[in-house]
Amino acid sequence: MEASDSLRQKKINFFVLYLTHPHMLRHTFCTRCAEAGLDIKVLQMIMGHSDISITMNIYNHVDAARVQNEMKKLENVM
Repeated sequence: MEASDSLRQKKINFFVLYLTHPHMLRHTFCTRCAEAGLDIKVLQMIMGHSDISITMNIYNHVDAARVQNEMKKLENVM
């Protein structure tokens, strides 16, 4: 039973370290800027990426709530 508890604690520690890693702040910042409607080319420059695909495919994350918000915008247009 102790080995299982030890493994569980190691997994928890890894998870906490991963989520609190300072580099995750860059991902969050980029995603929040995109959600706020910041021009993607401006965001690329702020992030310091030479290729926009890095900004769009690695740092800019999409979730279901963001998709729903964008779809609501379309409803207002149509």
